[in-house]
Amino acid sequence: MTMKLIDILNEDSIILGKIIDGLTNVEIQFEYGTVWFRHIEYETNVITINIFLNKFGSDMFDEAYLAFSQKIQFLYGDQYDSSLIKLKVNDVWLKIGDSSIYLSNYLSVSTKNTLRYDKPSVEKILKGGYHVEVNMDLLPRITDDTYDIVQKKKEHGKSVFEFLEDGTLSNGTSYKLILRDLWVGHEHKESSGHHLDYSDLNVGLLVMVDKDFPLTDEEKNEIEKMFKMYDVTLLISKT
Repeated sequence: MTMKLIDILNEDSIILGKIIDGLTNVEIQFEYGTVWFRHIEYETNVITINIFLNKFGSDMFDEAYLAFSQKIQFLYGDQYDSSLIKLKVNDVWLKIGDSSIYLSNYLSVSTKNTLRYDKPSVEKILKGGYHVEVNMDLLPRITDDTYDIVQKKKEHGKSVFEFLEDGTLSNGTSYKLILRDLWVGHEHKESSGHHLDYSDLNVGLLVMVDKDFPLTDEEKNEIEKMFKMYDVTLLISKT
C-alpha cells in the first residue's frame, strides 16, 4: 500500500535522513545539463529543483523533469504515491565554461510561470505526459566568440588583481590582498536582446586581506573603488 511521502516522514525520521542523503548535493545529469535538488516542502510534497544547462533544446525542461523523477523512482521505488509528489523549478542557469548566465531572464513569462507554479506530479512526468513550451527565439545566442569573451574577462580580472594586489593607499597605509575566487557574471540588458557581448559580462573577485596588513572599512572601500575603475567588482571576505 502506497503512502504520502509526508506520512512516511512522520512515521520514521530515518526515512527523512535517507531522502536528504539521496538528493542533497547530487548532480543528476541529463542530455542538456544537470539538475540539482534544492529543498522539499513537506507540507505540500513539493520538491524544488535547480537546472544548469550546457546547451538548448525545445524539450530541455521536459528532460530535466524526467531525469529528476527517474532519480526519485530509483531511490524510493514504491514507498510513496508518485501522483502526490510534485516538482517545481526555482532557478535556471546556462553554463559557459566555468561561468554561468541566469537564464530565467531570457525565458518568456509563460515559461517562467509554468516552471515555478505548475508543479507536475512525478507520476505524470514518468508517464511522459508533461511538456514545457519554450520560445527558443528568446534564448541567448552562444557561439565560440562567447567563450572567447568569457576567457578575456577572466584574464582581465587576473591582470587587474596582479596590478592592485598590494600597494599603498591615499593615507599612506600599506595593503596586501589574497585572491580566493574569480568569476565572470552576467548582467542582462534588454537592449542586448539575445546577443551576448563584452559589456553584458562582468568579472568579480573574492579576496581576503593579509592579516599582517589590517585595514579599516574606509580603507577597504578605497580599494574596492580602485578595482571598480578597471571594471572589476571586488568582494572582500571577512575571514
